[in-house]
Amino acid sequence: MFCGLLSATAVQAQSKSYKPDSLETIFEEVDTLEVVFEEVLQQRLTPDSVVYEYTEGYDEDEGAENEEDILYASFDNNTIHYPKVDFSNKKDTTPIPLVNPLKGQVYAHPAESYRISSRFGPRRRRFHYGIDLALPTGTPIYSTFDGVIRVAKFNKSYGNLVVIRHDNGLETYYAHLSKIQVECGQKVKAGEQIGLAGNTGRSYGSHLHFETRYLGAAINPDIIIDFSEAGHKLKSDTLMLTASCFRKKASNQYASSGGGGATYYKVRKGDTLGAIARRNGTTVANLCRLNGLRKNSIIRPGQRLKLR
Repeated sequence: MFCGLLSATAVQAQSKSYKPDSLETIFEEVDTLEVVFEEVLQQRLTPDSVVYEYTEGYDEDEGAENEEDILYASFDNNTIHYPKVDFSNKKDTTPIPLVNPLKGQVYAHPAESYRISSRFGPRRRRFHYGIDLALPTGTPIYSTFDGVIRVAKFNKSYGNLVVIRHDNGLETYYAHLSKIQVECGQKVKAGEQIGLAGNTGRSYGSHLHFETRYLGAAINPDIIIDFSEAGHKLKSDTLMLTASCFRKKASNQYASSGGGGATYYKVRKGDTLGAIARRNGTTVANLCRLNGLRKNSIIRPGQRLKLR
């Protein structure tokens, strides 16, 4: 079952096949693109093996409406995750524009007044593909960018889940909601309320689980967004997409897994024990106990602290 089918007003067209030089081509030629995500959905393809179908002769008078029909033609509102494109051997850099003020396309933070309880990376016996923002049940949750709702339903792991496809190819996931306030196929603007924070699905405490994905592959949200108390904004208006964006190994700037299941944090310039504790869902007392420190101990950039 697909939402957003192609417009019936399109003129007859002759299909061709071609192999794009890179995934940038997908969005550069969006005006003639017919089945981008459906090709990925049907087969487990790598960027080097993808062959896309496009059509010639769409009525140019249809303009942007036709472009939207084409872009959102492959919506599958039943499948949570599309098969992941393998970016491990991606050699080039693909610029992904995130906002365009001239078109009124802006960024909005997904929530306010939260505590980060878990980041992207290894967590116990599972890999955590998003960032968790601890919030009271009922806290409003907002769309980060303009887009169209692809998924709006309950899932046993994600709980009440909303997935939004954005017109730059990114998708954002909002999980464990207490209430979903949008429907599949609905257009939303950045900052529009899409649900309420909650504790549904596989969840241990009320929070928002937030993910960013590109062609099915998860990206560390910390690469894109500044979640610090002073931040709540994009780190850049353009995401420079490289193979490193998709690596599971956490950046040295954030928590990483160590031997014996322990987790460590590499101190950055300006860090304090209090700030590190808040960002990683722990306490200063616990950091001191694990690392043989006192509350007034001096910590230095590059120093490794055991988190748990």
